[in-house]
Amino acid sequence: LKATGMYEDTVIIATSDNGGPSNSAGGPNGANNYPLRGYKGNVFDGGMRVPAFVHYPNGGAAMNGTTIDYVFHAADWYPTLVNGLAGKDWSLSSDGLNQWDMVTGVTQGPVRNETLLWLDYMSSGWGAILVGDYKFMKQGCKVWYDPDGSSYAMGDEDCSGDDDDESAYYRIYNLATDPEEQYNLYGNSDYSDVQAKLEERYCYYYNDVMTDNVYQEADKTGAFTAMEANDNFLTYWLENTEASVLYPKSDYDFSLCDAYLTTATEALDATPPAPHGEHVSTHVNSAGESLLADYMSDGQRP
Repeated sequence: LKATGMYEDTVIIATSDNGGPSNSAGGPNGANNYPLRGYKGNVFDGGMRVPAFVHYPNGGAAMNGTTIDYVFHAADWYPTLVNGLAGKDWSLSSDGLNQWDMVTGVTQGPVRNETLLWLDYMSSGWGAILVGDYKFMKQGCKVWYDPDGSSYAMGDEDCSGDDDDESAYYRIYNLATDPEEQYNLYGNSDYSDVQAKLEERYCYYYNDVMTDNVYQEADKTGAFTAMEANDNFLTYWLENTEASVLYPKSDYDFSLCDAYLTTATEALDATPPAPHGEHVSTHVNSAGESLLADYMSDGQRP
């Protein structure tokens, strides 16, 4: 880049799509997310939050050497680079938000106040959402891993209980005061208002935003057949895009959100839908999230 005179005007971004896989994630993998809890494949921050940086020599003094502690979703890169960096006035069909002014220091403060991290109806509502400093999640118990790869417990969170008890899956953490996710606030009467708000927002996405998984039975075979016919490069393969999905949402139940379903339906009947403002409507079956110091996610279910 320097030899061609492009270095000063080039933006270099390094990030990741998920936290590191520890020994429990199919190891040995040699990765840990210390001091965060969990690993790739679950929605504790060890599986979701990743480091990132943006290098831009001509970014300006307000950008140089700064650290950003606000939520930056993986989907935000697209509008941030296209609308923000490139300055294109394109109306993008994207769940992301343009955060270029925040990245470059032109504006201060968070762009997002609510971010759905993951939501899977095929696992009875497994997933997580951030609203402000609080994180609500449905997730089985996972422990922590030190830099040597050894697991350890913190406080009462030693995962010694019955992980088959679905009620034990519900968790609320204040990430501002408890980034290691040690103290589960779910069911704590002091946080009943917080819990109600988090559940309402989570169930909004489950009931009103999430649609059927688009996977069709012929997808896997068709994808490989088309790829092999295309010199082993992935290409379009669906022949019948109207075919029914293999796993319709109506076949699955998430009891936590049943109470919100009637309320949401009545509200929609009574009033026209309002804009979401800064709320993000995510690809709910594969939501990833990034904090510049980032959140992202992928992997298997609990």
